[in-house]
Amino acid sequence: MDTTDPPPRCGTCKRFARHADDRLSAVSGFGNCALLPRWKYVSAPRRCRFDPPKWERTHAVAKT
Repeated sequence: MDTTDPPPRCGTCKRFARHADDRLSAVSGFGNCALLPRWKYVSAPRRCRFDPPKWERTHAVAKT
């Protein structure tokens, strides 16, 4: 049984962006990963598929 955490989601990554000049990403939930070609769209809930994940946090999480 695999007990590792699942890869993080694209929508929470610094490299995920929705470009205002791109009609598809402006009207949908899709965006682009900076590590993929511009024509390759990904959804925000998609899991990082790089091995190992090349995910960077979009903001700092406050520690309690």
